[in-house]
Amino acid sequence: MVTHLEYFGKKSGEQKFPAKFKYAIGGHAIIYCRQERGYSSRDIKGEEFHAVHAIPNRASKIQQKAWKPAAQGSLTLNVDAAFLPEQHQGGIGGVLRDCQGRFIATFARPIPYTASPKQCEMLAIREGLDMLLSLQQKNVVLQSDSAEAITEIQSHDHSWLANGGLIDDIKQVWHQLEGIQLLHTPRSCNGVAHRLAVIGFEAVHASVWLYQALACLLDVLQHDCNKLN
Repeated sequence: MVTHLEYFGKKSGEQKFPAKFKYAIGGHAIIYCRQERGYSSRDIKGEEFHAVHAIPNRASKIQQKAWKPAAQGSLTLNVDAAFLPEQHQGGIGGVLRDCQGRFIATFARPIPYTASPKQCEMLAIREGLDMLLSLQQKNVVLQSDSAEAITEIQSHDHSWLANGGLIDDIKQVWHQLEGIQLLHTPRSCNGVAHRLAVIGFEAVHASVWLYQALACLLDVLQHDCNKLN
């Protein structure tokens, strides 16, 4: 689900973003969690943006579904997007974990221009596939909480769709990979990717972290693992 962002800081100048990932081994990279910037937001469907930075309320009367890893021998890649409609600006992120919930890799990157929240979600899916191709991974369940984006990507005739060209790009990368499934997941199961999308929105460069998670992700990663049986 795309997060609708409202930023109350100073407007920054135009920045140029690299076309390729900047890879970072371990927890060191250019982008980071900024706690000093002032922003608030609301979700496209009305959820509070502050949930991005907090562990879900365990006392909630509504029982939420918990994140579950893929079956033995497969990996799980969760992706998500954030979007600022006033500037058509977005951010995307994703996290790759094994069948026991152990961290493998994450990505986050800014999207300097995007036409819609759905397009931003599709860009997150494409970026996730690009990362899998770069890491030479196979047998991966790719999960997004945008049911509409998934439906359009899986449609047989997408040439008439507004994002038809982007869907072509996604399918071209998809066909180079082995054993990839694209599935919908509830928003409550996508917390790590949701936070990474906001990190991507605030970032200057695209980055990938391998083997060691960012410190600002440890609480949501641990929360997901605590829910595993």
